[in-house]
Amino acid sequence: MKITIFSFVATVIYSSSIILLLYFLRTKARLVSVCSTSNIVLLYMFCAIRLSLPLEFAWTLAVPMPVIINPIYAVLKRRISLGEAGSVKLYLVLAAVALLIALIKIIILIREYFKIYSTIVKFSKKRILKDNANRDLGKENIEIRECEIIGSPFSFGIFKKMILLPAKEYETETEKLILMHEYMHHANRDLPVKMLTEIFVAIFWWNPIVYLLGKDLNQTFELRCDQKVVEKLDFQGRIKYLQVLLEEYKNADERALACGLGFSNSVTTFIEERFKEIKNFNAGKKKYGNCLVPIFFVVTFFLSYTVVFQSQYKAPDGQMNTHYGEEVSREKNYIYEYEKKYYISINNDLIEIDDDCLQDLLNDGFELKEGL
Repeated sequence: MKITIFSFVATVIYSSSIILLLYFLRTKARLVSVCSTSNIVLLYMFCAIRLSLPLEFAWTLAVPMPVIINPIYAVLKRRISLGEAGSVKLYLVLAAVALLIALIKIIILIREYFKIYSTIVKFSKKRILKDNANRDLGKENIEIRECEIIGSPFSFGIFKKMILLPAKEYETETEKLILMHEYMHHANRDLPVKMLTEIFVAIFWWNPIVYLLGKDLNQTFELRCDQKVVEKLDFQGRIKYLQVLLEEYKNADERALACGLGFSNSVTTFIEERFKEIKNFNAGKKKYGNCLVPIFFVVTFFLSYTVVFQSQYKAPDGQMNTHYGEEVSREKNYIYEYEKKYYISINNDLIEIDDDCLQDLLNDGFELKEGL
């Protein structure tokens, strides 16, 4: 396993293309089924494998991009002096800073999750449903609680799954429709997907394209739950569902959406969009989205190794010194350190090398010896 600047660039370019496709499919093509745990896990795997696994096929095409990559490479390879401790390359410093900021963001995210959880536990109690049919809607491991500080229903919890209802009484049919919707959030694993997405954004916070993963993500979850509920309802049931949705819109509580998913929200355009999607519901779109994304992942993965982007430098003008025409290998050539300078032996001569060349040779397995 070896992470290089070029594998890093390839990972950013190709993962960004996947993110753009996912965003287009769920927001423009309305294939809301692409927001799944399998797809976000595939995105994690793609980045991890492409970043750390160097592969080169016989048909790999190297595309030179000197205008873009050369300046980036030159800046990242610069060294920062640490005084007597030596020096360190700039890209290592930037990587350390990026990882530190990512870690801080993830800690804040997890802290916020448990803060909301403790608030829920403090201001809620277990709710006993009066209707037996409503009790049987969900699974036994999903707890239904009544919370006095919320205005509209919402789902919460990754490990301890909960549905929070306001401290008020609902009609039996209204309660049934609300619970059907909230149960769908847990059945779809929307909350784990949301958390994994936010962690991914925190890790790659420096990439502006990555923020499209979380853009209007809650709305996508709501649209998918709407679809799964209305496909089980008849015409009158859908009308009633829209009425309940409109009523809960008036009491929407955006505070609950920090780490949870609400039945409704306070953004008028989002409610209008949900009404429109319910009216034009088409069950066939779900299967189309489920098939398309995995195929694109596989194609992009192989394409990332088929087309690679590299720097390119012009050969130096003038006559080159060809005295040292011997092939350099780990078995015959060694690196020597003398008076804080480094040399490589070629044809019984010692050629001084700079720090970048030294590091490259050491990475390739050349042996370093002290003294001449």
